[in-house]
Amino acid sequence: MTRRRLPIDSRSEPCPDPTQSIPVLSKDVPINQSKNTSIRLFLPKQAAINSSPPAKLPLLIYFHGGGFVLCNPALTVFHDYCSNAALQLPAVVASVGYRLAPEHRLPAAYDDGEEGLRWLASHAEEEPWLRDHADYGNCFLMGNSAGGNIAYHVALRAANEIVAGQLKIRGVVLHHAFFGWVERTGSEERLAVNPMLPLESADMAWEMCLLVGADRDHEYCNPMAGGGSELLEKLRAVGR
Repeated sequence: MTRRRLPIDSRSEPCPDPTQSIPVLSKDVPINQSKNTSIRLFLPKQAAINSSPPAKLPLLIYFHGGGFVLCNPALTVFHDYCSNAALQLPAVVASVGYRLAPEHRLPAAYDDGEEGLRWLASHAEEEPWLRDHADYGNCFLMGNSAGGNIAYHVALRAANEIVAGQLKIRGVVLHHAFFGWVERTGSEERLAVNPMLPLESADMAWEMCLLVGADRDHEYCNPMAGGGSELLEKLRAVGR
């Protein structure tokens, strides 16, 4: 059976121009050209045009969903979500792009997420929106669906690496995080034929993104595999 990723046409272009009648500015910055990865930054326009900037804003580092196999930060639903978050919190939002499976199986997305954190840490003084407006002592990781899974695993890495010292991570927000295991949960059985996301679609996503031969009790899918990560205690300490 041939599987083909369907094209997604609902994209939003970034707009960094403060003369436009938009409440939030956005722009794309490359992370790794060899991997074709980038970060889309969002900044409330009021902060950008204020001649006497107020205190710096929290930095929200976001990972989009899509089952590890679909989507990107430019998809309109994720662009609008990050734009609204930047406006309503308010915050500087960095939506990190990552390579997709099955061309790039896990841990590629985790590697790209970690590289995104390192880029943010190393460009604190070079990128004007970060230098002038982002509070590096008040950072949060967030993701929805597969992005929540990525946020979790990137947070574990950050808890054990020097990047955690450069970005003070105060919390990790897992929004409907995409996890699973071999044994079916009650909700999986109850929603097995859900029209929005049937169980077979989730199983197919895991089949395409996990290491070849791994099952859903692999640590990438099941965070409690083997009793859970030993880094969890370090992760709890990061936000203190």
